[in-house]
Amino acid sequence: MTIVADLEQRLRDHLARVAGTPAPAQWEDRMSRRIPGSEGRHRYGWAPQVIAAAALVAIAAGVFVGLRASRQNDAVKPKPTALATPSVSPTAGMPMIHTIHMFTPKAGWALTEQGVLRTTDGWAHWVNVGPPGVSGLAGASQFVSVTSAWVVTGNAASPRTSSIYHTTDGGASWAQSTVVDPAAAGPGNIDFVDATHGWLFVSYGAAAGSMGGAIFRTVDGGGHWTRIEQTSGGVQEAPGSLPFGCDKAGVSFINTMTGWASGNCAGGGTFFYVTHDAGRTWSLQSLPLPGGFDQGGGATTSLPVFFSDRSGYFVASSSETIFYTTADGGTNWVPHPLPVGNSWQPFGSIAFTSLGDGWLISGDGALIYRTNDGGRHWTSFQASPQLTGLQVFDAIDATHAIAVLNPSGTQNALIETSDGGRKWKPIEP
Repeated sequence: MTIVADLEQRLRDHLARVAGTPAPAQWEDRMSRRIPGSEGRHRYGWAPQVIAAAALVAIAAGVFVGLRASRQNDAVKPKPTALATPSVSPTAGMPMIHTIHMFTPKAGWALTEQGVLRTTDGWAHWVNVGPPGVSGLAGASQFVSVTSAWVVTGNAASPRTSSIYHTTDGGASWAQSTVVDPAAAGPGNIDFVDATHGWLFVSYGAAAGSMGGAIFRTVDGGGHWTRIEQTSGGVQEAPGSLPFGCDKAGVSFINTMTGWASGNCAGGGTFFYVTHDAGRTWSLQSLPLPGGFDQGGGATTSLPVFFSDRSGYFVASSSETIFYTTADGGTNWVPHPLPVGNSWQPFGSIAFTSLGDGWLISGDGALIYRTNDGGRHWTSFQASPQLTGLQVFDAIDATHAIAVLNPSGTQNALIETSDGGRKWKPIEP
């Protein structure tokens, strides 16, 4: 599943909100797209590009956000509000898609600026299931199953407020709660490991290659949220806190206690921090670096993807792109080089449906690489037609995948494959 909901997209949105200037219209690759997946945990795909990372740093330079916040453990006790979703008929015109996640070739979700879309027939028909009363929806999502989903969105008029929505009936109804942080510039990402334990990362905005933020935690399924970690500029960092330096993608947990924070650094190494106390304290995790991986010009790490309490992966990108896997719950990470993914031959998207089966799309969309041994060996073939303008990619299983193309920058084109990626055909809603 492709890594969307999206370091680049999130940082783009934050910069636009905080600086009051529009975000760039064209970014060739998503720096990090996180799509939580299968019934128990995540399926992700990631589409990084070093050029985009450099552009991101350039945009962030000169943008300063004054932050006045002390490290607190404040309990946020919102009153969840049940929201009934009005009946909506399938519509011919599909909104611009930020994230798509399929659980079967027929059933899945998509996050758009106009709402959450749901299909049960492979996008031949789809329904905007809400949440109702929400306009300009562009935040983070975690699609847990064919009926369960979490969506978090900011408020342009009041960026300090993050609205969290949850459905367990396919969007027929939504429960809502809010988290308010005086320094917030918008939500970053949301991550649940089960029905009750979850985390919300809130960004304080990017400034010259640095980003403050806060982590909130719930142990009652979103009924109450407690701020457990806070990092901001101009305030001395407490021992065990995340550093202010580097832009942050958010957090990803493997269980109720252990998780990782990742992001993009303009220089000085990778940003890859681990916690073993549910997010209260963090420490930098050392990674084995293969030859040719030069961090001097900056490095980007994706949020880890976990298929069980032992196995998972993430991607690190600098002068080269490295695929890391773990078989011991993240204690050790093993690097694997990718056939594409460097400054002269970027890749468009990477997605795994299990730790063994993976898909890799070249930057121009012409070649598809496949592995069935966890990235140790890859085979390549030409895509027909070429996946030009790839925006979103979602691998469903070893043979089925769906992609969103937008070569013109103005209109979605959905295509699908059922033969492992060799032949693609358009989906006509």
